[in-house]
Amino acid sequence: MDNNFQQSSIYESPSNNYYAQPIYSSEYGQIQSFNNMDMNTQQQMYQTTTQQPSSIYQSSFQQPPPTYATALQSSSYPVPMQQQLPPVNGNQNLSTKNPTGPEASPAKGFEWPRKSVSLVCPKCGASVSTRVETENTLITLAFVLIFCCVTCILFWIPLCVSAFKKFLLCILSYTIFETQLLIDYHYARVFYQNQQSKICQKNISLNRNKTKQILFWTKIFSSPINTDYINNHLFTSWGRCGTNKCRVINNRNELCDSDAVIFHARGGIKMYDMPKARLSHQRYVLLTKEPPYKTTAIVGHLNYFFNWTATYRMDSDIDYRYFHWRRKDNVNTEIKSQSYLNNRQVRAAYMISNCYSHNNREDYLERLSSIIPVTRIGFCSSNKCRKKRDECLNELADTHPFFLAFENSLCLDYVTEKYSNVILNRRMIPVVYSKNSNLYIPNSFIDANQFSSPENLGQYLIKVVENSTLYDSYFKWINEYEIIIPDEYDYLCELCNKLYNSKEPYKIYDSIKKWLYIDAKCERWVSKLNKTIDISVDETMDYEDPLF
Repeated sequence: MDNNFQQSSIYESPSNNYYAQPIYSSEYGQIQSFNNMDMNTQQQMYQTTTQQPSSIYQSSFQQPPPTYATALQSSSYPVPMQQQLPPVNGNQNLSTKNPTGPEASPAKGFEWPRKSVSLVCPKCGASVSTRVETENTLITLAFVLIFCCVTCILFWIPLCVSAFKKFLLCILSYTIFETQLLIDYHYARVFYQNQQSKICQKNISLNRNKTKQILFWTKIFSSPINTDYINNHLFTSWGRCGTNKCRVINNRNELCDSDAVIFHARGGIKMYDMPKARLSHQRYVLLTKEPPYKTTAIVGHLNYFFNWTATYRMDSDIDYRYFHWRRKDNVNTEIKSQSYLNNRQVRAAYMISNCYSHNNREDYLERLSSIIPVTRIGFCSSNKCRKKRDECLNELADTHPFFLAFENSLCLDYVTEKYSNVILNRRMIPVVYSKNSNLYIPNSFIDANQFSSPENLGQYLIKVVENSTLYDSYFKWINEYEIIIPDEYDYLCELCNKLYNSKEPYKIYDSIKKWLYIDAKCERWVSKLNKTIDISVDETMDYEDPLF
């Protein structure tokens, strides 16, 4: 070890006869060369005498960190300064040495600052510092902090994204809607102050014998109205309405000549696209066959706007239902009953195109399928019937004694063609889930709403199939009642008659939101509760953006 240190502590002077001095000496100014040392005398490398330490030793405590470098004796020749080389990776494991020597201790009461201790090799310039420990600690803390932050972010992101989206959508919707209301207010103000005479400048004839014009202000869904077909199909002497005193138009330029203006609830009603003029004799009509949650939400804000409604509701001003039924004039009670079961096994089928309903019918049908086999046909299933609807029903009736005619909404008076199509087929018993049992032909259906759970309904269907007499009893209505499917445009005949009825009282809906949404009393089936619960009006109106 002494030999190694001797070699590393000698400064190789240039050719100008500089000579090296030992790092420490017993007396200041005395030269002791390692080359002249007697290795057998066990002379210590570091002097531990009680003499006052040299200036080099003293300065090592005053100027941290000390480095082990050769001390050059002053001479008449200029001594070049030794340059400290950068640390070498291979020498970073050198142990830190006490500058007082391996057998000596530093001055009494002195504690060497670990963070500032460094060792420099005079030959290769390698250094070791305890700062590495501090840097490693800081790096570890930094990684721990980053890990905690990332973990918290990943944990809270799923919880916050949904709330943030709703908040952002609420702010945007409110801003857009308020802006649109300001635009509408501006239109209304300008109209009442300046524009009425400019829009309808010609004299408006109020002759009750003139042909009444019915203007479709919006499209039906996304399709324009075929006015030629409707006028020829309805308003001719041989048409369905039996009169030619009405005419359907879709030209907005004829607004001032129109007696009725129709707005389809899914035809694109927009606040900025309303008529700029309205005459006292005109009637604004809301048209829809859809449930409230599929109605453009802006309709709920159009108070004091609509005079009449044409919907599926029984309390509508104009009847626009999917079907209606009536008792036959001559009931033949002598007709013998026939067997309708025909050895079919218990099985139910249903056809739907709306995969996500407003009333959670999917959950109900899923539980029912655990009791009896259920066949799903339609857009939401891999089983698709490419034939016409009646042909598909006939194929299903060959093997299915029941048809699940579940509507996509549980709202007041909402009953669609799902029930009427099965009734016209006359080979399957329709199973409905409805709060409108009075709209169905008596004893022609099974109401799932009368059972406490889907499982109980399934058990009853098994019981019906096992008893052919009980099954056939659901077809006795055929001898007493008949079902009527109206034409798609029959409501226009009633509208035309109302326009000519001088005794028709003036009417306006001061709160269309109350009539269309609140009074509908829509419900949703909850699987955990085995019953239906009310749906809030706000949830129903949030189906679409307010402007679309």
